[in-house]
Amino acid sequence: LAAEVVRIRKQGTDQMKEMYGQLTGLQKQQAEAEKRRIAEVQKLQADGERALLELKLALMDEGIDKQLAIIDKEYDAKLEKLIGSEAQITEQKILIEQQRATAIANAKRTEEDKLRAEDDEMEKLILEEKFLNMLLTEEEYQTALTDQKRSQMQEELDMIKAMHGEESLEYQRKYNELLKLDQEHNDKVEENAERTAEFKKKIGQGSLDAAQDFLSFGIEMLSKDEESRKKNAEKIKNFQRAQVFLDGIKEIASIWKHSMELGPIAGPIVGAVQTALSLNRTGMAMRKIDSTEFESGGIFGGSRHSEGGNAVIDSRTGAKIAEVEAGEPYLILSRNTYANNRRVVDQLLYSSMYQNGAPIFETGGIMNPYRSQTASTPVNGAAGSGSGAAGASVRAASADSGPALIAEIRALRSDVIRMNTSLRAYVVYDDLRDAQREIEQVESDARLS
Repeated sequence: LAAEVVRIRKQGTDQMKEMYGQLTGLQKQQAEAEKRRIAEVQKLQADGERALLELKLALMDEGIDKQLAIIDKEYDAKLEKLIGSEAQITEQKILIEQQRATAIANAKRTEEDKLRAEDDEMEKLILEEKFLNMLLTEEEYQTALTDQKRSQMQEELDMIKAMHGEESLEYQRKYNELLKLDQEHNDKVEENAERTAEFKKKIGQGSLDAAQDFLSFGIEMLSKDEESRKKNAEKIKNFQRAQVFLDGIKEIASIWKHSMELGPIAGPIVGAVQTALSLNRTGMAMRKIDSTEFESGGIFGGSRHSEGGNAVIDSRTGAKIAEVEAGEPYLILSRNTYANNRRVVDQLLYSSMYQNGAPIFETGGIMNPYRSQTASTPVNGAAGSGSGAAGASVRAASADSGPALIAEIRALRSDVIRMNTSLRAYVVYDDLRDAQREIEQVESDARLS
């Protein structure tokens, strides 16, 4: 009986173990199946997210946002593939995030360079449009003027043909003048084409530097001769303003570039102060171009005549009435001063314009050192004045030299009395005519009209 009980218990235990083993295997199968199901769901979810991201990228416009999204996609995929221990995975994550940050910074820098290049290109196109419009306006003006002259000459040619015939000398002369007019017009058209080609070559060399070269080139082209300078006075003035503006931009950019090297605190402060000073200098230069004052005299700065000079503009009409260059002194004389010293002023003007600045007293001459300024006869009530010290010196010198001066005057008077009062001059007519033309030229140029 006892043996039977033991057998029954052992059999029950074995059955229970078998049932437990079957249950455990079933649980394992169920767990593995659930694990596979979860993995499949996660895979489907990841595939769906990747497909959605691909769709978003496809719909995004080209630009920095799309580039950053592509970078995130690339480095997120790298993070998903990490294997190893927790410490190894953490170290790899840090490295990948550093690479992601570097890639984002490079993409942003590339986009900024692209935008800057586009802005520069747009600026070039605007400048090119302005220059081409200016040339077009000038060319249209010249064409209209040529057409008007040609129409008039053609009428005269037809009249000569009716009166004298095509074989006459008068007809041939007028016909040659008409051909010359057409040739001159064609030459000007070709010149404009060459100027345009040269401008396009210059405008493609850089950004602000090229713009400044363009402005200098424009001023040079508009100032190639006196007629062009008069006609394009206001355009030249606008080009000079643009040059000053571009100089200001370059200066401010340089200021902030070097200021930020001083640190996040001192840099902006120094940059702001220097920027304010730069803006003030630019404003002063603009005002100097708009209106040059002649209150106290001095020496001009700016450009030489060969570089465009400094235009003097009539504030009422906007026309250019004169041009000065760097190194030339400027002095505005009153009407009375000019009337009282006309000969000296005219000689200085003539020396400047026709004798390359030769001294007007180079052949000698005696100036009375004891003559007071008040001794000269003023015009319209104008009177000169000297300082007290100068007057004292004159009185002292006059007192010391009085007897000798009186003796010299008496001797001169005696010589004059003995002189022959009947004089005959031998004059060459051509010399008189040349002298008269010279005087008329000096008076005409001195008026600066």
